[in-house]
Amino acid sequence: MRQDKLVSVIVPIFNGQDYVGKMVDSIKNQTYKNFEVFFINDFSTDKSAEIIKKRIQGDQRFVWIDAAYKLGTAVRGQEYGLALCKGDYYFFLSQDDFLADDLFETCIAASLRYDADVVLPNCIHYYGGKCRRHGKYPAKVGYETILSPKQAFELSLTWQIHGFAFRKMELVRQVGISADYYNSCEYYVRLSYLAANKIAFADTDFYYRQNNANAITKGVKYIHIDTLKTDVMLLDKYISTGYPKKRCMRRYKALVGGWLHWWKKAIGHKIIFTNHGYVFRMQLCILKDMVGLLPKLLAR
Repeated sequence: MRQDKLVSVIVPIFNGQDYVGKMVDSIKNQTYKNFEVFFINDFSTDKSAEIIKKRIQGDQRFVWIDAAYKLGTAVRGQEYGLALCKGDYYFFLSQDDFLADDLFETCIAASLRYDADVVLPNCIHYYGGKCRRHGKYPAKVGYETILSPKQAFELSLTWQIHGFAFRKMELVRQVGISADYYNSCEYYVRLSYLAANKIAFADTDFYYRQNNANAITKGVKYIHIDTLKTDVMLLDKYISTGYPKKRCMRRYKALVGGWLHWWKKAIGHKIIFTNHGYVFRMQLCILKDMVGLLPKLLAR
């Protein structure tokens, strides 16, 4: 394959010494060689920097950047590093994830073959030796399947397709990314599905690690309330995009159910009393936004 398309990769780093070696090696071993990688270090205190710098020494494709201020979340790492990217394509992964050797090559080939702005590799949940394929897309529907923007957006809301997308950089810049909430990247990647011309699939593997107990997504934390805010924003977009009223109502009921479920978990794990000022402010904000969606929903 021609190597004239540049792939830009961002990897936020924070105390990932047990995982970063495998992640870096999976990028170095790519069959497609024209890429740039920005490691955004968020004040790590372990040996992550030592491990990564040793592996990337002398390779100008890899750039280590110490953040000028505390970022706190992976999406802030993406926002911090995006302005540095010069590529034709964009890909993001966490410090504990890793890639099949042919991921860049296979995704670019699919993008060019189908003229697709977005290509989705297989998402493989990795449990430390054991793996489980995520969902029925694309393996059970065929890799030649092409999704329209509205199909992809709707499927992504229930994770029937995942969010680890290989995207054209012009699409990423068009949609942008803002680190308003801990998982706001979930919102912006789905907006990119709506803004894309086509969403294609590629038979190559992205390994999404599930056995890192220290990952910010694991356990029950007060910051996870932000996921409800993201869900409200996504539902607002869903309603305004023109999906059928019955499906909008179904999604609204699911949102209310998620809100109640979060309260049950928060009380059960006593995190309602941790950073309670933030929690209650966010809950009031979310409740206000949920009520604000009703007139839009009923007007459909």
